[in-house]
Amino acid sequence: MLKLVQPQPKEERVPEEVKSTEQPQPTTPVQTSTDAEAALLFQREGEEPELDPLMQAIQDEMGQSLSPSSGGIGVVQDEIALTPFEQNEVFRAVNLTKAYGEGAAYNEVIKGVSFIVREGEYVIIYGPSGSGKSTLLHLLAGLEVPTRGEIRIRNQAFSALSEDDIALYHREGVGLVFQSFNLLDSLTVWENVAFPLMLAGAPLEWRQHEALKALDQFGLVDFANHYPNQLSGGQQQRVSLGRALVHDPELLLIDEPTGNLDSRSADLVVQEISRLHKQEGRTIILVTHSPVFLPYATRVFYIRDGTLLTSNEQNRIDPV
Repeated sequence: MLKLVQPQPKEERVPEEVKSTEQPQPTTPVQTSTDAEAALLFQREGEEPELDPLMQAIQDEMGQSLSPSSGGIGVVQDEIALTPFEQNEVFRAVNLTKAYGEGAAYNEVIKGVSFIVREGEYVIIYGPSGSGKSTLLHLLAGLEVPTRGEIRIRNQAFSALSEDDIALYHREGVGLVFQSFNLLDSLTVWENVAFPLMLAGAPLEWRQHEALKALDQFGLVDFANHYPNQLSGGQQQRVSLGRALVHDPELLLIDEPTGNLDSRSADLVVQEISRLHKQEGRTIILVTHSPVFLPYATRVFYIRDGTLLTSNEQNRIDPV
């Protein structure tokens, strides 16, 4: 009978340079952050990304560094979503995203923006043209519908409002000021200011009384019976401010208020908006590319490519 003999394993000669079976261990942890995170973080492993000139201007103006706002990275936005509602909270945006186009043409203009605005704050969204700031303001005003995310007004979801509720919000809850003034040429100055009250069904005498009071506030009562084309750009912008305030809204949204003005008129508008905040305690969200507004803000958001960065600390809100 044939007997099978188990062969003995031969000792293989292993070259000296590959004898060790131990794998070299990395000296530093493997980074799992995405490129988007790396672009927003100001310091990672001792490396500092190049600072945007506009961002540098904000830091120099405010004496503060900037960091990503809540919602700018990953799941950090959940901090805003889970933050309990406070009585002084006026406005909340959670993971707000706006995109246009489909397929290869898909483009996100606003990317996962989250923040809270409270009573008496003067918040500035500051950035260059094309950064998405006007689109963001239109979302906050309810003039455009977000692709994803949520807007809450006094803890009520904007998406849950009926068409009548949205109309009421535009008519009474918010005041809008546009870069192009949007005055009606066929109406006199006081009629333009009183326009929101007319939409609300207020009687003529009351509309005229409140419009003249608002015009007096901006030093324009003598121009009440003029038409918009008879006013300077600065005067027209102050008329639009009066129109935005005539119904005493809780929130004032302002889009590039000095974009079409000369320097003198722009300075008057800057001072008027600051007065509305300091003396009247108005809650204001303003978008601009002009740094002249920055010293007056309680908080500044820098917007770049649809993403927000904010100052690390909220400035003290002066008592009114």
